[in-house]
Amino acid sequence: MKLKQLLLIAALVMPFSVGAATTANWDGSSLLGLNDVDVNGTLYDVTLNETYQAGSVYGDAFALAASTSLLDLFITGGTFSGANYDTSPQLADGCSHLGSCGWITAGTTDETNLSGRIFINEALGGSRTDNDRLSTISSTLNFSHVAYTFATWTASDVSAVPLPAAVWLFGPALLGFMGFRRKAVDTVA
Repeated sequence: MKLKQLLLIAALVMPFSVGAATTANWDGSSLLGLNDVDVNGTLYDVTLNETYQAGSVYGDAFALAASTSLLDLFITGGTFSGANYDTSPQLADGCSHLGSCGWITAGTTDETNLSGRIFINEALGGSRTDNDRLSTISSTLNFSHVAYTFATWTASDVSAVPLPAAVWLFGPALLGFMGFRRKAVDTVA
């Protein structure tokens, strides 16, 4: 068997993987969150809340990774760079500050205090650089401010996309055509 034929067969039997694109959960007037955010290879949905949601603690490493993933989506060239909620951060649920909105992901909490990471979504033309849009926070649990919202992360409910039967029938058909071609070449020679 020729190398091309082996490669074709290998390509037909290899598993296919389709990644989900991050989408905005938008109610027409405010950004409620994002769906299918890739954080270290795992997809999460993030919901924005005006107040801290009890139990929304993720550890410092996850808080940093999640905030970095948000930064990647909003920086120049990212999926949401220039979108209406990037140019107008106050559209994020829980924020009403015109210039910026910090999305807080809690890393640790105790009975009264919270510490974590903040992704700061700032309006275009703001003073922050892309590298200056990640920050840390240490505050009380009842913290509330017009320039901040709390991020609640849950694993995405992504289901596998089944391959249609036609894909599996296509492989044997190609092999059959290669066999007919070989038979025709053999009889001519």
